[in-house]
Amino acid sequence: MKRLDLRGKKLFVKKTRKPHAGFTLIELVVAMAISAILLGSLASVFILTYKSYDANTSQAQAQNLALLTVQKIQSEVRTCSCTTICKTETDISAVPTNDNFTYTPIYYDSQNHGIDIGGNTYLAGTFKNYGCILNFSCTAPTANLLNLTVNITDSSGNTLYSTSTSIYTQYGSISTAVQRGIAIVCSFPNTKQ
Repeated sequence: MKRLDLRGKKLFVKKTRKPHAGFTLIELVVAMAISAILLGSLASVFILTYKSYDANTSQAQAQNLALLTVQKIQSEVRTCSCTTICKTETDISAVPTNDNFTYTPIYYDSQNHGIDIGGNTYLAGTFKNYGCILNFSCTAPTANLLNLTVNITDSSGNTLYSTSTSIYTQYGSISTAVQRGIAIVCSFPNTKQ
């Protein structure tokens, strides 16, 4: 025992053990709970950011696919002699056969994941996680203005992006056989001299 002198008074104080360095169990549990809350909130922010990025990337890719598809179909319709736009692959059987013309079918090819134009797949593989639905109409039964809508869908069939355009053929006409799911485009070059 040590004797301490405080203003003339003598006190006896027992010598205590040196305190152990460390944390109590309650302090550790509280620190772990706070850490878990912080890490959970950081993980949820990361997951939300990733999902947002993924959704935006899918939307942008669907938009690009739709616009490229429209451009290619416009180019093909304007420069062809006869072509047929089909809503689905199964509608190819409705494409007319005629000895005077060679019809070029245009449809979404689910096997090669692209737009098939006359046996050549355009954008092959780029539609891997997507689908494409081609819809069309004419202003009259026989006209030279084709209204085309391209819908890009996800693997569940939900529409991610849709775009519409009107394709004008200067020469020739467009007729639709909507009940058969096809649009027949026949363009004849101007023979005037």
